[in-house]
Amino acid sequence: MTKKRQRMIYLKSVDEIPDTFVSREEEAEFWDTHSVADIWDQLEEVEFKVGGELKAKGEARRREREQNLIRLDAKQAEAVKKIARRKKKDYQLLIKHWIDEGIERERAERKRKVS
Repeated sequence: MTKKRQRMIYLKSVDEIPDTFVSREEEAEFWDTHSVADIWDQLEEVEFKVGGELKAKGEARRREREQNLIRLDAKQAEAVKKIARRKKKDYQLLIKHWIDEGIERERAERKRKVS
């Protein structure tokens, strides 16, 4: 059975957040349909530690992804962001896509030269 997608409800006050839930499923359902985006500044800051299997998964994921810094001049950055907005995409994902396309193009060209 496919779950019908519900419209997101943007909370206007922290008082709208229930103090308790009957079950984890009820809590998950609440957060699937409610957002704190408009009251982010009203929320209390908390600290927590992640351990065990979840921590190991996160560390493995970080090792898989290497962060790199690419410096663009202001005109390049604005042009990329403008294109991304027009395509309704995140500009960083768009840059990554272009890099992937360039790598594939280079691989294909190299294959043609070797054959």
